[in-house]
Amino acid sequence: MRILQIHPFLRGDRIDPRAGGKSRAALLLTEYLLDQGHEVALYPFPERLWLQPAMFGLRSGSRLPVLPTMALPGARHMLGAACRASRVAGQIREDRAFQVSLFYIEGFRRALADFSPDIIHSHQRLTLLPLILGEMRRRPPVVFTHHTGEPGERLDTYEHVVFVSRALQDLVCASTGLARKRTSVIYYPIDAAFLEAPLVPSAERRGLVFVGGLTEAKGADLLLSAYHLDPELNAHALHLCGAGEREPELREYAKRHGLNVVFEGRLTVAELRTVLAHSRALVNPSRLEGFSIALLEALACGTPVVGWAAQVRELEHGWEIPVGVPFDGRTQSAGELADAICGLLNGPSQSDAARATIAAHARRDFTLQRYGEENLCLYRQVLERRAVG
Repeated sequence: MRILQIHPFLRGDRIDPRAGGKSRAALLLTEYLLDQGHEVALYPFPERLWLQPAMFGLRSGSRLPVLPTMALPGARHMLGAACRASRVAGQIREDRAFQVSLFYIEGFRRALADFSPDIIHSHQRLTLLPLILGEMRRRPPVVFTHHTGEPGERLDTYEHVVFVSRALQDLVCASTGLARKRTSVIYYPIDAAFLEAPLVPSAERRGLVFVGGLTEAKGADLLLSAYHLDPELNAHALHLCGAGEREPELREYAKRHGLNVVFEGRLTVAELRTVLAHSRALVNPSRLEGFSIALLEALACGTPVVGWAAQVRELEHGWEIPVGVPFDGRTQSAGELADAICGLLNGPSQSDAARATIAAHARRDFTLQRYGEENLCLYRQVLERRAVG
């Protein structure tokens, strides 16, 4: 099978292996597809790449083409591309909307012509992309993985929409009218490093950990406020693993209030696994999530969580075991967060037996093998539906 994958933030993930959950999941899927003998090319929209295809190297040693995203139409295609670009430009707010649309449309047309994919799998939700896809005649079917906690737009462009949680599937189908029969749920995989390491006993664990961008959405400010409100928490070193625009403000706040916080910055997979495995709990008080990979990685290390409420409840419902404390940073306060952390630290999930049970479930359910097989099965179903009309 020939699969064109539209990846988000390709350069960021190339430089930084912690560039974001959807970027990591997309690249893991790419590795799996190549290992299974399929042909894969990357189209890194919305990066503005010109000229000839480049080659992208994965950790496994595999290499695959990265196709240019922009091109100038030749005389033969100029009129048609200009008409399509005019329609797209009228629906977006962007500087030089016509020129940008024109170059993207021609770039995508050439990508389809040069690679001839059987199916397209997009991991990018930017509004411009479905508009461009809608202008492509005789294109192959497109599968879209909906990674974020927001409803999204123009989902009817895609033959099939994959959600990363049942809660997100319910939300989007109810709010947009998207037909449920055109959707499915495929849970994320996590890196093998989190599935294979021995569990660290509770007696050897210290402190708490936060994993994610230091941004408004991820709620690190709520966590520092909780530490300030409850002095008992300061006995547990807090490791903030990530970076973002709010880092200077958070550093100043932690210093001003004498908080026991360690700013770890961005970590490699191996470094993050070590921190998660030696922590008593992960605390990610997000204000918006799709399905946090950091929570899954923590659970695979036997580390219970305070995190995105819908995700914690969904996991507990499916596994019928407690995995932590649900928390919603949109509606709950720093004081409630402090109470949730203290309750978790003094609860039964801190036992070695509870950690082993949590880890066993996560290591069984979030493998790359399962994720890859479910996506390949979906590709075949979508192609069969297209074939029968």
